[in-house]
Amino acid sequence: FIIDLGFVYYCTYQLIASRYYPTLPHRGTCAGTEEAAVFGCALLSSYLLLFIQFFQRTYSKKQAAKKAKTQ
Repeated sequence: FIIDLGFVYYCTYQLIASRYYPTLPHRGTCAGTEEAAVFGCALLSSYLLLFIQFFQRTYSKKQAAKKAKTQ
């Protein structure tokens, strides 16, 4: 998943840099659209945020319960 996220962010940067900021370092353009690039970033970022939220809710409760038992 992290590799996917990095790849999508990298490709989005390449697309935006080549079309709007050609002075920035980039490898060239691609056939994709800005809408698809932004949608992909938003979708994968929302998955990441949902996973972090799930992880915190699930595993921080277990850690708090362990601390309460030892005290």
